[in-house]
Amino acid sequence: MSNVVRLISASKSDFEKMTPMDLKESIFKSEGRVIMGQHLLFAGAGLVRGVTNSELMFAFGSDMVLLNTIDLDNWDNNPGLQGLTYQELKARCGQRPIGVYLGCPKAGSEDGGKKALYRREGMLCTPEHVQKCVDMGVDFVILGGNPGSGTSITDVVACTSEEPVLALSMSVNGPVLTCQSGRFLYVQLLSRSVLAE
Repeated sequence: MSNVVRLISASKSDFEKMTPMDLKESIFKSEGRVIMGQHLLFAGAGLVRGVTNSELMFAFGSDMVLLNTIDLDNWDNNPGLQGLTYQELKARCGQRPIGVYLGCPKAGSEDGGKKALYRREGMLCTPEHVQKCVDMGVDFVILGGNPGSGTSITDVVACTSEEPVLALSMSVNGPVLTCQSGRFLYVQLLSRSVLAE
C-alpha cells in the first residue's frame, strides 16, 4: 500500500492532493468507518440560514457527502446549493469529498404522471450529465435507482455500458460506484471488470 492517508484521518491538504484512486484507497484504509451524508438539493436552502446542509453534515461528522436530486441542466433548481457552484461548495467544506447521484431509470419507465418534487430529467445518467460531472471536477459519482422506480442492477450496468458514459467515466481515471436497493455493485471501468454482491 502507498502512503495515502485514511479518509477518516485526512485533512484539507490531503484531499487537495488525492487522485480518484487515492480516494478509493483512502476509503478502504478507513476499514468501514467512513460516514457519508446525503444532501437533497431540492428540499430547500438548508437548516441554517447561510450554511448549506453539506457543511452541516461535515461539521457533525460526515466524511463524504452525496448531492442527490441535483439538476445538472438548470443550476437554479438546486436551492440546497444556495447559489454556490460545485467548486465553491467544496471550498466551503474544506475540499472534502463531495459526489453526485445520477439516476438510472428502468428502461422505458416514465414518472407515471405523479407530481414531481424535483426535476428528474436533470439528474439522470446521460453522457451529457457524466461530462458535466467530469467538467465540474466531481469527486465521485453514484449510479442507482430510487426505491419503487423498478430499477435493477441490469439497468444500472446498462447505463455504464453506453460507450459515451464509459469513455467519459474512464477519462477521470477513477471508479464509478453504483448502488441499487441497498446492494452495492462496484464497476472498475479502467479494467472493465464488474463485481456484484
